[in-house]
Amino acid sequence: MSERIRETISELEGEPRPAELENLVTQVIIEAHRQRRQDIAGQLGRIELRTVMNGGTYGPFEDFKSSQELESIKQLTLGLAGLLDVPQTDIKRLSATVTSPIAARRMERYLGLHNLGQNEFAVKVGCSEKTLRNFRKTGKIRRGILAEIAQAMHTTPEELLKPE
Repeated sequence: MSERIRETISELEGEPRPAELENLVTQVIIEAHRQRRQDIAGQLGRIELRTVMNGGTYGPFEDFKSSQELESIKQLTLGLAGLLDVPQTDIKRLSATVTSPIAARRMERYLGLHNLGQNEFAVKVGCSEKTLRNFRKTGKIRRGILAEIAQAMHTTPEELLKPE
């Protein structure tokens, strides 16, 4: 957390005044963006948006009528400012594609049971026939298309991927 934020926090003794609280929120948002902490910046950005008044110019936090509202914003801001000192954990992203020969076999069985052609099913799914052909051959497909296939088959992607 920056020294400037620490100073502003120490000035916020007792009941928060709107202008001081607005200054703190702004400082924490700036520091969160500097640290690439969009999670924190986004939380406080929603509060900051509530202060936008009169055609896009900032109005101070006087818009919040009760001192209870201001106190809750102060506590949230202080909590999020404290999180700036905690290292952000790496979030593992899911792969954009899934490889599942089992799901491809299940789709093939579905087509056979319902007497559907690959082209007809591709139209129903919203993808090309070539995409389905490649899926049948390799078992590899984009997650979004797998979800569409599951929906067209009246099931879930998890059910398609479940081991036999």
